[in-house]
Amino acid sequence: MARDNALLPPASPAAQARRVLALTAQAWGVAPDSPAALARRAPHGHVRTRVLRRTEAQVAAAAQAARASLAASLPRPLLAHSW
Repeated sequence: MARDNALLPPASPAAQARRVLALTAQAWGVAPDSPAALARRAPHGHVRTRVLRRTEAQVAAAAQAARASLAASLPRPLLAHSW
């Protein structure tokens, strides 16, 4: 017996999500996205440069603050020139 393709589960979670969204949009009467709107979406795993730079700057600032805090908490030598 051959099963109907509509009853087969999607091949991947992404395909399943697309199917659920398509069925929901069809049930609610929502117009599908235009090809231009689909093309504007970022590919999976893509991070915009501005966001990446901002995140890197925040990490660098946090690391610098952590280093300064650690340096302030360490005991200082009695003589700066001691060997």
